[in-house]
Amino acid sequence: MKTRLSEDLGVDGDDALEFFENFSQEFQVDLSNFHFGKYFGTEASFNPLLLLTIGSIIFNEPKQKLETITVKDLITAAIAKKWE
Repeated sequence: MKTRLSEDLGVDGDDALEFFENFSQEFQVDLSNFHFGKYFGTEASFNPLLLLTIGSIIFNEPKQKLETITVKDLITAAIAKKWE
């Protein structure tokens, strides 16, 4: 239940997007309140803002901390049929 999608399973970027599209269809979950960028990063190889990210690292700017999604969160959403 405490397994984290991104941190423990490595689900991020395009993989996360595909996962949530399938999750939504399979369990009829309304994701209108789901804000992808709050939980997952983007694929670095296709990220046009990669230079800004590199700049943040070079100049030691604080990186936005992403929120965690656990298996328990997925089960809760599947039962409620919506992302809260």
